[in-house]
Amino acid sequence: MVYKDRVFSYQQAYDVGLINGIASNFTVFLEKNNLSAYHVSTVTESAFDQLMSFFSNAVVDGLFISIGSLAILLDLYHGTVLLTAVGVIMIVLGLLGAQLIDASLVGILMLILGAVLILLEFKTAHGIALMSGISLDLFGTFLLVSPDYDISSQPYAGSYSPSPVSGDFVIVAIAILVIGGFVAYYIHKIVSSQAKKPVTGWESLVNATGIADTDIDPNGWVSIDGVKWRAVSMDNKRIDKGKTITVIGMKNLTLTVVEKGDGD
Repeated sequence: MVYKDRVFSYQQAYDVGLINGIASNFTVFLEKNNLSAYHVSTVTESAFDQLMSFFSNAVVDGLFISIGSLAILLDLYHGTVLLTAVGVIMIVLGLLGAQLIDASLVGILMLILGAVLILLEFKTAHGIALMSGISLDLFGTFLLVSPDYDISSQPYAGSYSPSPVSGDFVIVAIAILVIGGFVAYYIHKIVSSQAKKPVTGWESLVNATGIADTDIDPNGWVSIDGVKWRAVSMDNKRIDKGKTITVIGMKNLTLTVVEKGDGD
């Protein structure tokens, strides 16, 4: 049946003698085999065994490594340390799970390379490295349990791990890509906001315009948005009272100004 691609239904298997009976459920099976009087014990895995079983899943391992890398990347912008700790723990757990299933070395290397690309987004901040890293992680997850064939001529010498591509895998892949897209957008917004002109503090006064309240020769007073500031003219150049000035700097709460139009 294995080598000749034969498939039998349970009725066909009974008809040709592959099985000696049919039972609709476990209770019927026990009755037909005179086993109903025997005690039935239910064995449940321990919490540790269930946890190890959870990590013995290629999709879970790939997910942990990808999410862990994203957490570390976000922490590079926030500096909370907490996200970095969580990210490192998730990556370690993902690698532990990969070890439990005797994962493909190629798959692990692709997951690590994907994590590196995700962290490289901190330098590039254009989203390409981030999405490339996530895509590589998803492909690495697929390769974690890639088929392992043995070229030996002896029967059953090789082994085969089924492909992880299933409905659950596709859903997880789409979810990771969506999360990665949101993270890329969030990082882009952070970088863009950092590049904007400051709107608070004395830096916000740079390039602001005002009026000279007194002659500035080279010291005097100016008004900017109704607030008076002590000012000094650039290169000690005289600025007459009433002239429009432009702020070019500040030192010790004294603005450095030039007459508007100078150098334009």
